[in-house]
Amino acid sequence: MGVELPCKVVNRVTTERRCETILCETAKSAYTETFPSDNGETMTDTGESVRARILVSGRVQGVGYRAFTCRKAAALGLAGSVENLDSGQVAVDVEGGRPVLEEFLAELNKGPVGARVTQMQVEWGQATGRYHDFTIR
Repeated sequence: MGVELPCKVVNRVTTERRCETILCETAKSAYTETFPSDNGETMTDTGESVRARILVSGRVQGVGYRAFTCRKAAALGLAGSVENLDSGQVAVDVEGGRPVLEEFLAELNKGPVGARVTQMQVEWGQATGRYHDFTIR
């Protein structure tokens, strides 16, 4: 009989640049990897899906902002992508339920340690269903 560890969610970015959530189950380091569903549906259960195109300005490159965004999106069950722009900004294209996206926006506004968000522009639209997970470009 092994010692049970409390379950803890750990997010990481894979070599394929896709967020994964790993659940630590036992002291023997048994992991269960969870991915967004492959049925094309948005991965939230909080109402109709919408799309947000977000442009983040400030000190958001070179501080782990994209990995932070990917972890937060995976934890909230959102689908989309994040990328650095030549302008020094970060662009996020994300789909999910509006209440979850608003929670996500609040997290993006905080950013990781070392980041300083000075402005966020959000354009709302209809979900396209083109994303099935969250990726870093």
